[in-house]
Amino acid sequence: MRTLSNTTNFALPGLRWLVLLGWGGSLAVVAAAQTQLVITQSADNRTEPARESCQGKPCERDARACIDVQSYDLDLDFSSNEDQWTGTVVVGLTTLHPGVHRLELDAGHNLQVTGCRLAVQGEAPQTVPFAVRDERLQVGVAQDLPEGENVRLTALFAGKLSETGRHAWSTERTAAGALRFDCALQYAGAHHLFPCKASFYHPEDTPQASHLRLRIPAGLRAIGPGSLRASERQRDGSTTFDFQLDHAVPTWALGFAFGPYQMKTQVWPAAGGPLTLEFYRLEEHREAFDRVMGELPAILTSLEATFGPYPFPNERLAVVETLSASSANATWTGLGSELFLEAEPARSSAQDETQTSSVTTRLGASRVLSHELSHAWWGIGLSVASWQDAWLHESFASYGELVYLGASQGAARQEEAFQTFASGISPKSRLQMCPLASRSAATASSPVLWFKGPWVLRAMRQEIGGEAPWSQALGTFQAEHRFQTVRTSDWMATLEAQTGHSWQRFFDEWFVGKGYPRVRGIARVVPGGIELRINNHQGEDRNFHVPIDLTWTEAGVAKRQRILLEPGMQVLQVKADKPQDVRVEGLDQILGLNFVRVLPDASPALIDED
Repeated sequence: MRTLSNTTNFALPGLRWLVLLGWGGSLAVVAAAQTQLVITQSADNRTEPARESCQGKPCERDARACIDVQSYDLDLDFSSNEDQWTGTVVVGLTTLHPGVHRLELDAGHNLQVTGCRLAVQGEAPQTVPFAVRDERLQVGVAQDLPEGENVRLTALFAGKLSETGRHAWSTERTAAGALRFDCALQYAGAHHLFPCKASFYHPEDTPQASHLRLRIPAGLRAIGPGSLRASERQRDGSTTFDFQLDHAVPTWALGFAFGPYQMKTQVWPAAGGPLTLEFYRLEEHREAFDRVMGELPAILTSLEATFGPYPFPNERLAVVETLSASSANATWTGLGSELFLEAEPARSSAQDETQTSSVTTRLGASRVLSHELSHAWWGIGLSVASWQDAWLHESFASYGELVYLGASQGAARQEEAFQTFASGISPKSRLQMCPLASRSAATASSPVLWFKGPWVLRAMRQEIGGEAPWSQALGTFQAEHRFQTVRTSDWMATLEAQTGHSWQRFFDEWFVGKGYPRVRGIARVVPGGIELRINNHQGEDRNFHVPIDLTWTEAGVAKRQRILLEPGMQVLQVKADKPQDVRVEGLDQILGLNFVRVLPDASPALIDED
């Protein structure tokens, strides 16, 4: 290694690289004994940056992109101190490029890493040096790793509950002194709980299997990802729960909870076979919780009818009374106590997730539950490759929520909810998150995803031609991308394959573009047919192509014609022989105050031209 002035020597023979990277001169290095490393600084006291990993590869600027995580084997001990835990994570990974000479994971600021071991395929684990800086765990390797090398990296760590990000976890003791804990990691990132490849940095990287052993105080029940494989009481009275999930899921979905829960089970006939439903609630809230859970089979039936088979047919599905308002996790859903207690005001899912909306509904608990369960399809069963496409999680989940609302309470209640969402949408709003806002789930969680997103999906349903082709597109997308990461372009490709034409203009207008249409017009019968005089208002934030369906009867025969309104003022004539019962349909599916009035034959052709 080339050295400059101001060198510091450690005994690390044979080690090719160790991250210490302190651009301001600060260093954080932990090294094994009896090895040597040379850390170099330039004459102006700035630390010399180490060479980038995988030069010339996609991961040239970020070593995390050089590895593909295959599995997490996580061991957490909460049995002795409710404010701090200790743990070990074994990360099974594969190198993606030749010449990997450092490994890098994310590690939240509340974690203290105390040791690392590395085992290359076929070799015994070796203690390796590491550094933690800027929420990165950076590990040195003795020699460059070839492409396709299977490696197991073990990190020993401890963490504090008091130093967490938004929505990371909640903890309290009940009146009887029992500890309750739950975590909702989507907005904080799983790297605040254990060293991992955090989903909002590299969401395209999802573990194929996850194993969690959780040791908690005596008398409590735990809920984790996947299915409970075993539970064992320890000599000190604590209990170890062992969960295994054999599906690919984003890291943020690996949440868990525990508390003095009562549990009951039910079997639901899912499309993929009988699915065990588990309910975890506190004794004092049992009746209120069970009343809401009575809707769970109907919610799941509605979601399967809309999105296709439940993504995890071989696992159980649990619903847990939690301290946090709501959360979606791999194979379990958290529902806040206040949502189903009669003394508390009910809220919509948008309030619980964004905490910025004034939307209220007396269906609060069931709406939140249907929204969070929709994330099994949109967010966990498949996940986004960039938070810039976060609408694929939240907009589809809100759409599933409103679909169930219509199925359970009728079309009028569903329409009321759509219109309430519309009242919260700005004319400047757009679904596509800007790169700055989409760096993490927390900053990408704009209310526009919950409010405008379902309306855009409604417009897609209208554009594609109704319920049958729409359901087919949703089912096809889910089937083709199950346990994968996706982008908006993937969804657009499915729509194009379904319809045989480009959807680029639609996405340019509704996803990338701002606002929503403003359509004003009239339709009337004239000699030889039907005349439409329509102003599809055009401007800086209004440049939409809007489909409408013109229907009428001729000699008792029903007729229908699809018309695509261009931006601007237009006069159209449709040939028809003495048409009757003329109607203009579809504008109620389009966001905005849009209408085309059907006038009597003799009415003057008046239209709002502003």
